Amino acid sequence: MLEKIILLIPPENITQFLNAAMSAAKEKIGSLQPGELLDILIKPGSASNYPALETLLRKYEDISKIGTVLDGLNQQVNRNNESLQAVLNGVWPRFVTALSSLNSSSLDQWFNKRLQTYLPFITQSQLNTSEILTTNCLGFRHLVKALNIHYHDYTVEMQQGIYNILKNYLLQPGDKPKCYNESDGNQNSTAWFLNYLGKYLTYCTGVDLRAFSDSQQLLQDFAVDPQNLVLVGGLALAEEVKEYYSDLIARQNPPLALGRQQERSFGTSRLGRVTTSLSCLSQVAGALPDITGNLSVETFKRLGPFAVRLTPSMLLANADGQTLRQVLPLLSATGGWSPVQASVIMNKVIQNGYQINKASSVLIMGKLALGLPVNVLDKLDNEDILLLAADENFTDSLEQAPLPVKYKFVQRILQSTTGSPFLSIPDKLADQIPLSRLASPQMKINEINQKKWAADQASVFFQAVLKSTQQYSSLSSTVLQGFSCGAANFLNNSQFASLAKAMKGKRIRLEDRQLSCMTKRLKGRITPSDLEEYPAEVLFYVGPETLANTVNCQKYFHLVAQANMEFLPSGSSKRESLLESAMACLGTPTLFSKENLQILGNLSCTLNGYYIAKSDPYILTILQSCMSFTEDQLVAIEQQLENKYGSPSTWTASTLTDMGIIASALRSGTLQRISETEKTQFFPDFLSQLKTRNRNQFTYILEQLANPQRQKRAAADCTRTPLTTEVVMKQRDLLASKYTSSRDLDACLPDDVLQNNLETFGEMEFQDPLLQVLKLKLDKIFGTLPEDYLPLLGNIARMYNTTEIAQWNITTAETLSALLTGTSWHEELLKVTSLVTRYLEANGDQLDAMMLTVLAPHICALEDTQLKAISREAIRGTSRPMNTTLCSQHKKNLLYRQLKAAYEEDQSSPDAYYQLLKPALGGAPTKDLIKFASSYPVMDIDTFTALNPTEVKQLSTQHLKDLLGDNLPELNNLADHPVVKAWTQAHSQSEVNSLGLHLTAGLPDQPPNGFINIPSVPHIPGRATTNVKDQTLQLFYCILFNLVLAAVL
Repeated sequence: MLEKIILLIPPENITQFLNAAMSAAKEKIGSLQPGELLDILIKPGSASNYPALETLLRKYEDISKIGTVLDGLNQQVNRNNESLQAVLNGVWPRFVTALSSLNSSSLDQWFNKRLQTYLPFITQSQLNTSEILTTNCLGFRHLVKALNIHYHDYTVEMQQGIYNILKNYLLQPGDKPKCYNESDGNQNSTAWFLNYLGKYLTYCTGVDLRAFSDSQQLLQDFAVDPQNLVLVGGLALAEEVKEYYSDLIARQNPPLALGRQQERSFGTSRLGRVTTSLSCLSQVAGALPDITGNLSVETFKRLGPFAVRLTPSMLLANADGQTLRQVLPLLSATGGWSPVQASVIMNKVIQNGYQINKASSVLIMGKLALGLPVNVLDKLDNEDILLLAADENFTDSLEQAPLPVKYKFVQRILQSTTGSPFLSIPDKLADQIPLSRLASPQMKINEINQKKWAADQASVFFQAVLKSTQQYSSLSSTVLQGFSCGAANFLNNSQFASLAKAMKGKRIRLEDRQLSCMTKRLKGRITPSDLEEYPAEVLFYVGPETLANTVNCQKYFHLVAQANMEFLPSGSSKRESLLESAMACLGTPTLFSKENLQILGNLSCTLNGYYIAKSDPYILTILQSCMSFTEDQLVAIEQQLENKYGSPSTWTASTLTDMGIIASALRSGTLQRISETEKTQFFPDFLSQLKTRNRNQFTYILEQLANPQRQKRAAADCTRTPLTTEVVMKQRDLLASKYTSSRDLDACLPDDVLQNNLETFGEMEFQDPLLQVLKLKLDKIFGTLPEDYLPLLGNIARMYNTTEIAQWNITTAETLSALLTGTSWHEELLKVTSLVTRYLEANGDQLDAMMLTVLAPHICALEDTQLKAISREAIRGTSRPMNTTLCSQHKKNLLYRQLKAAYEEDQSSPDAYYQLLKPALGGAPTKDLIKFASSYPVMDIDTFTALNPTEVKQLSTQHLKDLLGDNLPELNNLADHPVVKAWTQAHSQSEVNSLGLHLTAGLPDQPPNGFINIPSVPHIPGRATTNVKDQTLQLFYCILFNLVLAAVL
């Protein structure tokens, strides 16, 4: 009965009811079956009633039943952060109590599946409990493994706190090391640092490291364990820890084997031992063979897991297929291969005679599966393809494979199934499903909701989703990212509001066009009472002036503070006005306290230097989310950093690590005051992370790190230590800031070092003159580059001219894809044309669906004959839209006609049809634009301004209104845009005014019936008197006409 009673309670009263009845009903809650409790928890309103959610779960004490409930809750995808936190708070106390009673498989299920979504929200207080401190080693090891997975989800303070908790567990009274027993098969692994500390070893001190074991010999055994070496090689350890760890390695007997080259380089001094050991940790220098010779079976066995540090160039030049076949069991079990490394190994093994014709022969490749060649997939029958699709380890590996391989695999799955196209395709590979397969009037939500869609795919089926369900909150983030106002134009206001609310807390990266039209439709419908139910970005356009009292305005700004400020360009009037209103709400403080800053949140990115300098030090934490800074802000940030950390000359790698992302705001003068040693230790890994997270700040800090070098007259010889493979592998992108002189790079980069590290150099952000140096060196080494080396070129590829490209062999889809994705070809269309031509010359003149998908971003580089040769089937098979931005009008027209013919059968789903043709609408004729307008697509302004002005000007006012919908007023801000101007110049002022636009028309209005429009005589300079006479004559004719008309009547 209890579940029925609770289900009848209005959501807003659940907490009140539970508080009153929980003590008396505790045993009743415990008697509920998991399904009954789950029904309560997913009741509309319950999921957002966080105290009730937490309380119900706390009172449900059977751990196995809790697990079943959690499994059910996890099917309710993408709940907001508050809901996830509430569930964790409710489940965690009972889980840690049962931690020691769970076996290994149960712990795997809990940590890897049930709790995975929640662990980013764990707190130190939840970990620092007696239950954790007294749990057994098995439970503790699984906990460390789980926390290690989420290491980068936590703040620096949280990481430090977790380390302290782990340390306290391991340093409890008793024999040490804790959880190590050589005679116990479950506790005799020497990978102790990995198992019980993981990445949190970063915060270890030298004293701690010594204290973890009563036996130095055991610490030595731990230190040289291959898994520990891989772990430590990726960490920024304190200097004292490096020193002691290096000593442990150096003392080990037998010592860790070094290649002759490394022994010569590192010497035998104490500093040499430290350098040697650390090189072994981070670059495998202690095990890397002499790369001038062939890689033997014995070498690979000695390398073990360190084989992943062999560069693709080393494998190409020094590994033969027969050797690789012999060590295949070792290599296939080793994780961490890049797609290029795996591809080199796979190709060499296949060329040596290894047959891949069954699923079993693919699965035996293990971690190397991401290097599977495209052509091999055609050799497998349908049954084998489906067996591979069902193997989670294989599909996880394939997710990292090159686009052609993933695409081909998904197409083979589609060819192998007769039922729903979605059921057999792995969720992580759904982004390779062709767009045309998604243009259905109805969608089965349970088949698509868990899949990893691209935004363009989701936009095609989004209207079908909305017509298939009104349970918008159950939709995943990858489905909801397909939102468009056109797809949702049939929803009433209440339904539209529910859809917008469903996006709250789901980490959906809405684009400006989506947010713009959403806010227009919601305007005037959001009240102070439901502010927190909408995505934070929507609130940009809900003016704070409607929130009269301080409580409401602080609530409003606290919510806005969570929004992505990049939607409002830096310096925009909207951004500035929001900050001014926020400051007024806070009482216009002269400096900001921590509490003020917590309310401002991301709005703090708009504060000027004066306020940043005067704010509480917490400002450094708040500014971590900012994507860019003004010079004024940078000066103030450095002032705050010096107040906290002291003079830059005293900063260490640990200091810089503690700064977090704000270290990317340091200016050249400050960076020059930091020790080169500390910068070299910190910045390589930091730059690698920054490169993917914030490209603008990556470029900025690289420029600030650069020290322009004087060009010396006789600079034929290197004036510094020549570059080595060890230095290149360790410093990576940092080298682009250290070498800004072409002569310096040319002199200090030996040819063999470039060849052995070609992929690394290709990924570096060198300026073009330095890339040209690399290209000329490659010319000297290779002459014409072999095809196997082309995928490694990266940015260097742009330095080759069309004549040189015409000499390349580009025979595989993987080679062409690697060349296109390895650098930006935005202004090099002719070179892309040459690349495509070389591929077609080797594979026939027609592009298939796979290659059209690869070429979609570069479609404008294709020649007219190549475009005309694209078949209808190829277009329908593409999984991503074409980018026609750089196309001529002629090519846009051609592409539009081809896409229209290919997708004409999808017209029964108007919005899907519109989305399929949207990339090519720049070539649409007026009649087609009119047809689109009839289905009210709410065309975004970017798409509208890409249309052909000649066709747009023929649209009537009603057609324009139907086409743009709520986006129509935005034309007022684009008066001078060619497309907008073409339309206004072709229409009268009354027509323009009828749309509420404040633009100047190009045609005069027609006079009312009974009136004659007498055109004015244009003024001719120097004829002022004549002009007056002309005007008088016109007036005379008007009066005369009226007199004659009156006489007749």
